[in-house]
Amino acid sequence: MLDRHEEFRSRRDRLLSAIGTGVAVFRSAPVVRMHADVHYPYRQDSDFYYVTGFNEPEAVAILAPQHPEHQFVLFVQPKDRHAEMWSGRRLGVEAAIGALAADAVYPIDELDQHLAAYLKTGDRIFYRLGNDPAFEQRLL
Repeated sequence: MLDRHEEFRSRRDRLLSAIGTGVAVFRSAPVVRMHADVHYPYRQDSDFYYVTGFNEPEAVAILAPQHPEHQFVLFVQPKDRHAEMWSGRRLGVEAAIGALAADAVYPIDELDQHLAAYLKTGDRIFYRLGNDPAFEQRLL
């Protein structure tokens, strides 16, 4: 039986093979506010979790099989002790590389700096449209 990390790696490998010369982009589920400053319990987007095994909001995963160094890239929230008092612990950039077996991990604030370079490695983009119009504009 595969351990947790091997299971997610196996899923990514199958997807990397299936997308061929394309690039797949996955966005984590947003935090949903119940009212005022109370949020519903967080539930990750199923597709995002299936590929990454990561259960935190404000993250993006990129699978780029044609990139020479980074086939699995994550953009995550950095560690922030103050924010973590309210929203719970975060894995952070440094820990995510080992914990999630990513080839590269960046702070989510650097997504716009790196996104185009990863998208250019493919001849098409795989992304589920219709869930986040603001992010779709950034992507396109």
